[in-house]
Amino acid sequence: MNREYIVVAFVNNQISVLNRITSAYLKREINIESLNVSESFVKGISTVVISAITTADTIERIVNQLGNVIDVLQVDYYHQEDLISKEMAMYNISADIISDRCDSEYILKRLNSSYYKKSKILNLKTNQKWQR
Repeated sequence: MNREYIVVAFVNNQISVLNRITSAYLKREINIESLNVSESFVKGISTVVISAITTADTIERIVNQLGNVIDVLQVDYYHQEDLISKEMAMYNISADIISDRCDSEYILKRLNSSYYKKSKILNLKTNQKWQR
């Protein structure tokens, strides 16, 4: 049965690693729905997140193949509905707009947010957790 799988791989930040990872999908003629590559908290290590719709058997083969690639340090797969996402936003708002401290604190608590004051600019940081 086809369903969406998310493959997460930690890789050395080297030339052609991304090409070797995506070629595993190309060989099996699987369309990559989403691809995200970003540097991890460890310098020189990148995180690759790939979303694709395929079968469980095929995704297990891809993960096994990626585990054998030299510059792939760790790889695993998840179902789309098993992941929890976190959204974050940062807004700069003039401190003059939010003059009543009671109202602003109530709004921030309702949004699960925090703020810090920097001169005449109020920085608003919003954290919202949601699950698909």
